[in-house]
Amino acid sequence: PRTERFLLDPPPGVTGVSVDVADGVECVVDGGELRVTTVPGRQSGAAFTGPVRFTCGPGRMPLGDWEEHGLAGYSGGVRYRATVTAQAGPGELDLGRVRGTAEVTVNGRPCGIRVCSPYVFDVELDDGDNAVEVLVLGTLAPYFDEISPTHFVFAGQRVTGLFGPVRLRVAMVDPHAP
Repeated sequence: PRTERFLLDPPPGVTGVSVDVADGVECVVDGGELRVTTVPGRQSGAAFTGPVRFTCGPGRMPLGDWEEHGLAGYSGGVRYRATVTAQAGPGELDLGRVRGTAEVTVNGRPCGIRVCSPYVFDVELDDGDNAVEVLVLGTLAPYFDEISPTHFVFAGQRVTGLFGPVRLRVAMVDPHAP
């Protein structure tokens, strides 16, 4: 038997890891490293009988390409949340660069859906704290390219995420106006 090490790129919010290995193979997950004690005939990739699976809950992720944050091959949605303090009134939320479909809500109120640029939304703000939520949905391209690479998926189609810069513009209110 020999011990081999594999690096894991866990996605945000990971709460558990599941690894299927061959009989006689032992596996230990330690942070971002997977240590596998192999048996003859079951070294390297042959030690695994299935994919590494992650169990995830809510997590934190910076803006950018999902693939760079442990979500390579992921086709689905990511919900970005922020709280902003403002005076009541209209505003404009500009998401900047987005790869995917974006849906925005402020304080639970729908503000719209955009499938292409410009990703700009009219929003209505409440006085005080405002819960801003942006749901970005990607295409199936990363998933299909991961499970069965094909020349029909181009490199640019794998890129998904909210890149920004995200800007909230609000009208200046004169506190002395009648």
